[in-house]
Amino acid sequence: MTSPDAQDFGVIEPAELPTDFEAFFSRHMSEFLRVAGSRTRNPYDAEEVVMEAAVVMIRKWPRIL
Repeated sequence: MTSPDAQDFGVIEPAELPTDFEAFFSRHMSEFLRVAGSRTRNPYDAEEVVMEAAVVMIRKWPRIL
C-alpha cells in the first residue's frame, strides 16, 4: 500500500454548473457564510457547511427552481 504522500491524485477539474445556479450561489454566498458562521462559530467550519449545502442544492437544483 502506498502512503498518502506518494499517491498522485491528479488535478480535479471544476464541475460544469448551470449558470443560474452559479449566479444564485455567488449572490447569496456571503449570507450563507454569515448564517453558518453564527452557528458554527468557526470560519473554516462555516465554509465547509456552506460547501456541503451547495452540493445538496446543486443535486436538487431542478426541483428548487
